[in-house]
Parts: sequence; C-alpha cells; structure tokens
Amino acid sequence: MTDITRYQYRPIVEGDGIRLLELEPNSDFGATIQCSLIHTTLKEYDEDLINHYTALSYVWGDAKVTKSIMVEGFGVDITINLDSALRYMRDTSRKRLIWADAICINQSDDEEKNNQVRQMGKVYRCATHTIIFLGEPTANTNFILKELQFSQTWKSIEMSEDLPWNDILTRAWFQRVWVYQELIFSLDPWVQCGHLRVRWEVLYRNIENLKASNQHVEPWKAILQMGSGRKRLVSDVGRRGNASFSELLISTLEARRGQGVFDPRDMLFAHTGILSVAAASPEIQALTNVDYKKTCAEVYVDIVKHMLLSSRAPSPSYGIFSYAEAAVERTTVDRELQIPSWAPNW
Repeated sequence: MTDITRYQYRPIVEGDGIRLLELEPNSDFGATIQCSLIHTTLKEYDEDLINHYTALSYVWGDAKVTKSIMVEGFGVDITINLDSALRYMRDTSRKRLIWADAICINQSDDEEKNNQVRQMGKVYRCATHTIIFLGEPTANTNFILKELQFSQTWKSIEMSEDLPWNDILTRAWFQRVWVYQELIFSLDPWVQCGHLRVRWEVLYRNIENLKASNQHVEPWKAILQMGSGRKRLVSDVGRRGNASFSELLISTLEARRGQGVFDPRDMLFAHTGILSVAAASPEIQALTNVDYKKTCAEVYVDIVKHMLLSSRAPSPSYGIFSYAEAAVERTTVDRELQIPSWAPNW
C-alpha cells in the first residue's frame, strides 16, 4: 500500500468538535480495515438518545512499526496495537462508531492536539461504552475472561487466587499513564483481550476480593489503585479549594509515577481531565492548561511553583522537594530534559 495517497485531515472548527471513526463491517478478520472519519460535536452525542459511540482505551505500542488502513479511500498509518484493536472490535455485519485518539486526532497538528487533550475527559464521559483493549489473546487470558463472564452471571461464585491472573494484570495497559483518566471518566468500561470481553467492574470486584495478600504487590497493586481511584468522587474538588486540588495533584502524580509515556509532559497533561474543574482558580486553570509548546522542564517546574504558592499560608510546605531525586541519582534523561535538580521528574 506504499503507493496509496495519504489521508488529509480537515480541521475541527467547533469548540467541542471531535472526529469519530466509522468502522466498516467485515467477516474476514484479515481484511484491510476500511473506515470513514465523521466530524461531530460532544454536545450532539451527549444529547442523542439513539446514536452512540464507543471510546477505545489502549496502548499505542511502537510508533515506528505501523500498518496502513483505508480512510475514505486514502491511507493512514497506525500502530500494530491499534490495528489489532480495530480488527477485534470490527463487527461482521454492522458499522461501528469508535473514538480512537491516534486516528481521530490529527497527530501532526499541535494546536488541535492541545484542544482535543483538554476535552479528553468529556470524550470518555460521552461515550456509551469504553473498550479497554489489552491486546492479543492467549489460552490463559481466554480462560480467565470466560471464568469472569461466568462469575458475572453467577455473582456468588468466587474466583481463585491460583488462576493465571498475571496474563491479564501484566499487560502494558495497566502501566500506561493516559488510561487512568480514561478509566475514571468512562461510563461503562469493558476489558477486552482478543474477542472476549468483560465489564471492568467484574474484573475489579474479583481482584478486590483477592487483595488481602496481594494489595502491595505488583501487578495487583496497579489495578487496585486504579479501581479505588475510579470509585473516589473527584468532581467536587473545586468546591474544596486549592489545598484539596494540591492534594489530588500530588496523590495522582505519585500513584502514576514511573508509568509509561512517550512524552514526559503527559505525566501532567494525561490527568488534566481529573484535575480540571469548572470552579477552579485561574492559577489552577493555568497549570492544567494543555500546552505542548512548553518544554518538559517548564511543565515540571510549574508543578513545583504551584505547590509552593498554594501552601504559603500560614507557612509554606516544602514537601514537594522530597519527590526530587538526590543529585547522585539524577539520570541522563533528567539532564537531557534539563529538569532542575530540585524539581521532581514524574
């Protein structure tokens, strides 16, 4: 498909505008993915009682290893992981509307990316369902998901700790920064591996029942933190003021620290939907404003500045500095990003 003309994005003009991928059906799993991009608004789908879309939450994978799909007769390169997700989500007879960031956002337009990232929380809130795609299936993942489907029907059945849970819990999705926000805002998230899927609440409920001996051990710790975060109410942060925002900011960064991101600035930007509230002060709005023109050092320094300024009365708190690595532990990456030694590298 190297001679195929590449797809040219039309700009999004509405303030809450988005693109949705209309995936054409096909009973042949290996057939080339055919789709269209529809321009619409979040308001339109929020108020539509008939049409709906499914949001996709997944791990991009290696951006250098791609496959081509056809969008309105033109070629678009996507990662292997996204290609796999679309194939497993593709219906055999019905079109399907999907929001997938790598296709629905023009990745070569930084201004569009800024605007779309700012409303990412709304994208997942407006989606009727969210598919958390973990990747290709194995015999163990098929076994676990079938057991979970059975437990979903018969809620009194308890799952055993001896099942091959690691084949699910060690998937890269659980270590990706962006998924935390995607999970929290999703109305009806489903966990899918291959063709099999089960509701997130079913998976989390069974993991929570087994947490006594595993809650401080990876990979169990990651899903338990994510599940408890989803259960917490974060919508009233604005009513509690800057102090509560600062606590939420640090607890979120600390919980997700060291998780996988392609762009280190996304350690903040990936959580702006959780952190941003309508009643927030101008200072908070400035901090959570997605701006990829800022350097990583500027983003991380701004976090430190906010923490110091928000705690200055009656006396400033310098606890933020405890998250900064000792000078001897500063990595080559820290130096390349020009992050000051006193600013934590999240």
